[in-house]
Amino acid sequence: RDWTRAKQDAFAAINSSEYSGAFMRSETPTAWTADAIEEAFYTPKAIFQRAALRAAMDDRSLGTEVAMRVLRAALLDPYFDENFAPLYATSLVGYHRFEEAHSVLIAIARNSDDIADELWGDYTTECLHAVLWSTSGGQTDALWTLIEDPRAPPYCRVAAHEALWIGISEGKLDGDAIAARSAESFRYSIENDELTDGDAALIDLRGIDIAVRLSSFIPALEQGVERGLLFGYRDVGELHEAIEYERADPRLRAGGHNYPVDPMQLETW
Repeated sequence: RDWTRAKQDAFAAINSSEYSGAFMRSETPTAWTADAIEEAFYTPKAIFQRAALRAAMDDRSLGTEVAMRVLRAALLDPYFDENFAPLYATSLVGYHRFEEAHSVLIAIARNSDDIADELWGDYTTECLHAVLWSTSGGQTDALWTLIEDPRAPPYCRVAAHEALWIGISEGKLDGDAIAARSAESFRYSIENDELTDGDAALIDLRGIDIAVRLSSFIPALEQGVERGLLFGYRDVGELHEAIEYERADPRLRAGGHNYPVDPMQLETW
């Protein structure tokens, strides 16, 4: 793949830096700087990645500086050849609740070429929702823009919707208002045969929660199941069983798995 000139210059600087020789000799820097952390993220040696990640977690200023470098570079060229640097950067801005990163994350997530899959892979479904909420500052406009963008990758839209449910579970957002806005959008898509893959994924994940809060949405869900537009339920009977199960114990589906964000969790990946 063709790399942008900016990425080429960045990697040339890293490879000629004062730290590259130390990493090659398996020497950990005596003091972590932004340049040293960034280079460690790109080195194939896990011991340096782990140490750099811990340093970036301990120093918010350094951590967010490096994270923003990596994320902005990712917008120029998303092809990191399975490098973990974008995951480290994304988890760091979530861990530090760095609101300045929110617009960059939304831009990556809304990219219709699905650069999110190149950069985040399974992180999109496992952790992105927690990062989006942590960097939102409690504001929802950008999240709704992503949720309601039919061209955005389906599971980026799902992550944004899941971010809202973290806010609901924390008592910071009005769950009934979010359910009503979601229901109106989904109802229109079902009734007009305009259900995208993203819409279907969103409804399969949170349609039951919306139905519990807003019973007027149940007929639309029934219609979606009967017409084969939704795949989470075999028939309407199974749909109603799920609704009753949720009503009995709504805590089972509360938002917030993998939240708060813990960058060290990436060690298990």
